[in-house]
Amino acid sequence: ILGNTRQQASDRVFNDARAANGETMLYVLPDRGVVGHGGTITEGDMSYAAGSVPLTLHQYNISFSAGTTSDTDISGAAREANEIEDFRELVEAPLAAHLASEIQGDAADVAMLGSASAQVISGTMTMWDAWSDVASNIRAAYSGGDMFAAVGPRAKGVAARGAANQFNPAEDISKLWREATIGRYTGATFFETPDVRALTTGTCVLTAAGISVTSYTAATNTLVIGATSLTGTIKKGTVLYVGNVRQTDVYGKDTGAKFAFVVQEDATCSSNAATLTVQPVYTSGAKVNATAAPQAGDTVVSPLGPSKIYQRSLMWDRAGIGTGFGRLADLKKAENFRFELLEKGLFFHGAEVGDGINYRNIWRLDMLTGTAVTLSNWVGVVFVEV
Repeated sequence: ILGNTRQQASDRVFNDARAANGETMLYVLPDRGVVGHGGTITEGDMSYAAGSVPLTLHQYNISFSAGTTSDTDISGAAREANEIEDFRELVEAPLAAHLASEIQGDAADVAMLGSASAQVISGTMTMWDAWSDVASNIRAAYSGGDMFAAVGPRAKGVAARGAANQFNPAEDISKLWREATIGRYTGATFFETPDVRALTTGTCVLTAAGISVTSYTAATNTLVIGATSLTGTIKKGTVLYVGNVRQTDVYGKDTGAKFAFVVQEDATCSSNAATLTVQPVYTSGAKVNATAAPQAGDTVVSPLGPSKIYQRSLMWDRAGIGTGFGRLADLKKAENFRFELLEKGLFFHGAEVGDGINYRNIWRLDMLTGTAVTLSNWVGVVFVEV
């Protein structure tokens, strides 16, 4: 996921004098202007106001210590590095993979929380239908870059079972049946990763009629909903449809697709009401994504049932997700090393150092990164109950 996003790196080197966590970078989005008719223009036509999306960097790390307390202690303490048969295979590789998985999983979560397009598999709909619908929503918003999808193993298995219904070449169908390989579909390149985490919904029944908006506060993205009977919990990642709010393209025109309001934090219903934080809604400007903001009295309904597990697939245009990276300063008196995959904009920092007091070696790998949705209508999620 990180390798297929809009990327930028900070030249600022973080050291002991400045904490890495919490540093903010800004992605600038263009104002696409106003198309006029005739030979006359106004001051308003010429106004330009770019938008910006904040992206917060977080430092991730994973470490390993190798030392000996006695020659016979093999049950609790890690052994000396040179006693491990294959240090790279048994230590470096699995720890680095764990770090990468955690970072990618968090990036996928951020992307799904910021998406404006959602499709839930129901009835006779297949995974292929849903992927096609979400991809169409992204393209309808005038995305023009490369498109990608990240699919979990269980969702991919569901797709493979329905592959025979697709008019694909026999060779592709054979791969789907034998290896569940998707490759490219509906203009997107697909990847499989367990890092696209499943969603377990809360106990609140949001599929019933009678739920409506009590209030909406744009400054804090707060949506208050209520009903005559509203109890239970609502989980982060839950999708809501509100009234007739629809997605727009980047020029502010209605695409006809429902805007998916995504709950950003867990909430508990109280007194037949729930106060929810949702992703930002913009009805104009460089970040425009919706035809209208929620209004009091608008109906509210979720396409997701209560207390269910849904496997999610993430689809996005490259420029719909932003990834930021920062460089870390070297650790003094340590053997510092870096992985800088410049073609993908990935910056890893590692260090090995001896701990003379405890007679052990310490190995660590760090990454300073953050993810943000830059254009929510260029990101979508497909849900399938498992």
